[in-house]
Amino acid sequence: MAGCDYYSCDVCGRKTFYDAEVQYESWDGKRNENPVTHHPWPVGVGAMAVLCDECAKTHAITVAPNIALSVKTDSKPKEV
Repeated sequence: MAGCDYYSCDVCGRKTFYDAEVQYESWDGKRNENPVTHHPWPVGVGAMAVLCDECAKTHAITVAPNIALSVKTDSKPKEV
């Protein structure tokens, strides 16, 4: 199978999983992609990272709240 039919590892670029049937472009032609690697993300995915077997031995993927969006710094706590 062609290399373009696989999603690549975000660290080394090695093929990770078969994605030939995954939709990457929405009906209006918009495409979402990883801002660092520029790998496309499937329609409906807000963020995604993929590690191959080898890179997973030395790297990790962490999911954490987006502090900039989840914390309001200009509001005061409500008094009860």
